[in-house]
Amino acid sequence: MTKRTKNNIKKALGVWGRILSSTVLCFFLYFTMIFLVQIFSRTEVGYEITDANNAVVSSYTYAFEDDPSAVLKTAQEGLKEGQAIRRIYENMSPTVEAVFNVVVQLLMLLAVGVFPYSKMWKLGAKDANKVRYGRKKEDLLRGFKIGAIANTPFVVSYALLVLAKFGVILPQFIIVFRYINIPYLSIINWICPVTAATDMSILALLGVFLPFFFIPLVCGLGYILGYRDISLYERIVFRSKRKTEVDEEI
Repeated sequence: MTKRTKNNIKKALGVWGRILSSTVLCFFLYFTMIFLVQIFSRTEVGYEITDANNAVVSSYTYAFEDDPSAVLKTAQEGLKEGQAIRRIYENMSPTVEAVFNVVVQLLMLLAVGVFPYSKMWKLGAKDANKVRYGRKKEDLLRGFKIGAIANTPFVVSYALLVLAKFGVILPQFIIVFRYINIPYLSIINWICPVTAATDMSILALLGVFLPFFFIPLVCGLGYILGYRDISLYERIVFRSKRKTEVDEEI
């Protein structure tokens, strides 16, 4: 193993530490958002009658144009001794769920990408100085290499998913796979909406590997931009300030 490879592995461990921290952040972000969305988007859709053991005996639902009080009256008429009435709620409509999945996925990608990007940008800027003074050879692919090494845990979890697909380990491993790779949860759910890995198609199995490329791309882009001394943040802020100044002059 060369000195350069060892150094890349060392840098990759630092990137992986940031990915791990971001994954924990994504975990709390996802469940906090889904909790809030379910609270504020849930709607009452009817009533159900339960027995003494809290088992549902019958249910009465209504559409948007129906009168809820009339449905409640019908439910009360069917009520027997020892039974109770409780409301039925629909937590998220398909539209709200789709919007939620897109928004939360973008936020989680931002959360898991920003820290590795920042670290690689600084490394790229540092390497540019070393190359300029002849202390290091140019390697514009270094960020991609470090990102790929840092993504090794994802590759391991994917290998286990492949084993689960073919029944070597429990098919329910796909549930574990989803949550240890929670920064890509919405993408994984969209590609593979099953609860057992054995139910996955080969195409879905291949598609689930796509998130692997995100971290190497982020690290590679960050390294190259740092090497070229291009700051996206400064450009965005400067452009915003410049636009504000022009608007004020007008």
